[in-house]
Amino acid sequence: MLHVGAERDARQPASVGAAADLSRRRAALEASLEASGDVFYEWDLASDRLTLAGRAARLFPADPTALPVRGADLNAWIHPEDLPRRLAALAQHLDGGRTYDCQYRLCGADGGFRWVHDCGAAFADPRGRAIRLAGSLRLVSEGAARATELAQQGLYDPATGDVQHQPLHRALDRVFAAGERAGWCSAVAVLGIDWSAGDPAARVGDAVLLEMGRRLDRHLRGGDVIGRLAGDRFGLLLGRCDAEAARLTLERIVGVLQRDPVRLDDGSVSARLSAGVVLVPAQARSGRDALARAEQALSRARGMGGSGDGSGGGAPVALYRPAAAQRQNHARALRTAREVREALEERRLRLAFQPVVDPRSGAVRFHEGLLRRCEPDGRVTGAGAFIAQIEPLGLIGGIDRRVLELSLAELERDPAINLAFNISGLTAADPEWCAALSRALAARPELGPRLIVEITETASLHDLEEAAGFVRRLHDLGVRVAIDDFGAGCTSAAQLVALAADLVKIDAAFSSGIRSHPQKQVFLRRLLELAGDLGLTTVAEGIENAADAAFLGALGVDLLQGHHFGVPTLDPPWARAGAA
Repeated sequence: MLHVGAERDARQPASVGAAADLSRRRAALEASLEASGDVFYEWDLASDRLTLAGRAARLFPADPTALPVRGADLNAWIHPEDLPRRLAALAQHLDGGRTYDCQYRLCGADGGFRWVHDCGAAFADPRGRAIRLAGSLRLVSEGAARATELAQQGLYDPATGDVQHQPLHRALDRVFAAGERAGWCSAVAVLGIDWSAGDPAARVGDAVLLEMGRRLDRHLRGGDVIGRLAGDRFGLLLGRCDAEAARLTLERIVGVLQRDPVRLDDGSVSARLSAGVVLVPAQARSGRDALARAEQALSRARGMGGSGDGSGGGAPVALYRPAAAQRQNHARALRTAREVREALEERRLRLAFQPVVDPRSGAVRFHEGLLRRCEPDGRVTGAGAFIAQIEPLGLIGGIDRRVLELSLAELERDPAINLAFNISGLTAADPEWCAALSRALAARPELGPRLIVEITETASLHDLEEAAGFVRRLHDLGVRVAIDDFGAGCTSAAQLVALAADLVKIDAAFSSGIRSHPQKQVFLRRLLELAGDLGLTTVAEGIENAADAAFLGALGVDLLQGHHFGVPTLDPPWARAGAA
């Protein structure tokens, strides 16, 4: 329990009058806590001890001995879908970022849950390290919690109550990342409104869509997400459900929404609703891919008179059905995923190291660690043969954590080397990966400046704000960041400024054979000028011969990488030197 003035009492004796005054103040504080219903807490980060004050039994309705006494105990009460959000908010606050303020569900013994608002602030020791967190927990209604959650995602306008026309890609990416880490399945649905005869959309328009959005929000489960798409359609994220659960949920929602007409000043409007649904990450590679496939399923649902199973009963809901070729590709991807999972468990995933060289001096500035899968029969498979297949299937998080472990181990082995490695765009949105890096560098902070994390240009463009935040977190840890495969996307100068990376790696398509391609030379000159203005180090990839290397060096490229300077090897020079 938090005690006001306890430190002063421990340091010096108090008079009888002072003790009585302290007792009155404590009683007043406890009465205020009782009346407010808030629960205050103090969390000692070193010991994990958690102290509660107030009506904790309202939040944790169980035997008093079951109340959380450690931070880990509190995490066990939090709904599994909400825990990653809370941990991410904590990590950002403890790293010196935004205020700690979030909402989540506490699970009850009866299978239900209670929404709570959790806010607080960390206190640091003289060296600036966070040592404790003090805050409060308050019960909130589910409606208020969902409105706040949607507002934070940019999908809801509290002033009008409207579901915004914002794209769903941020929420979709979070669902993909969570499903990938935890191995669970979610569903993405597109719900379309078909107006009844005599009710053109131009007349009923946003008034009906607004009401439909409100009805949808009321009938969704806690943790589900809604967003308005283009036209008369809504996008839905249904967390942790299989195909049958998604179909039943959508049939219920569609049935309820179209049962009662929407009443307007000049009459009422009836609408027929249909829904298409796709399972993620199993049936889609990304959020945009999921929406596109749910749209395909919606088109099929609109041609049905009943449920998606063709029985004619219930609401028109269709599940995504891949074509025969897609099913074959999916089966191959599942086999590849099984092989990669076995390699990960048997620690057969390794790094092959390729030098990055200064073209003027010939000195090696750093090495890039390239992922390889070592087969039991001795064959070595490059990451390009399997990463694209398994990324949507939930393994990329474990792979990128393994790459981080391998890279840090090499840095510890030889204090003279610098290493770069590539991560998936999904990992850039994964707070667990950032937390693992932060923990490792807390113990060995000198490794940070020797590390370079590469993110692809196309991944950084997918959500520029999120990518920029990821870059800032790495910079706070002393880690450098490179934009990889530059030229494969459409990054503008403004976007490069926003990302604030340290290096830009030019895609091999622009550097290979550059002597005979005037257009490539124009591109490189413009890029080098921009990089110089922004203070970016440039690296040209895919250098295969001495002539291209000399030309690029004369053009002003800072560093070069390619087979001309060395093929990727599982046996780097520092390992051979150590063995000798």
